[in-house]
Amino acid sequence: MHPTLQNAFSRERVIEKLQFASLSKELALESAVTLSRLLLHSPDLAEPRVARSLGGENAAKAWGVDPSGVSRYFILECFT
Repeated sequence: MHPTLQNAFSRERVIEKLQFASLSKELALESAVTLSRLLLHSPDLAEPRVARSLGGENAAKAWGVDPSGVSRYFILECFT
């Protein structure tokens, strides 16, 4: 926790830093709605990474993407 930074509304202290193991397994996402495409964005990547359909019964709702190379944070952009 940061020693002085606080959330302006709740006055809770702000997390300064998280340490976690590198992502090594494929990330799997199951969506409640049908998706046409899914992209993984990260400042650690030169360009967005396209997710692949995991197939099966709900092919347009189950997606997988390789997170290798991501060390800070990522955003999943979902297209309906």
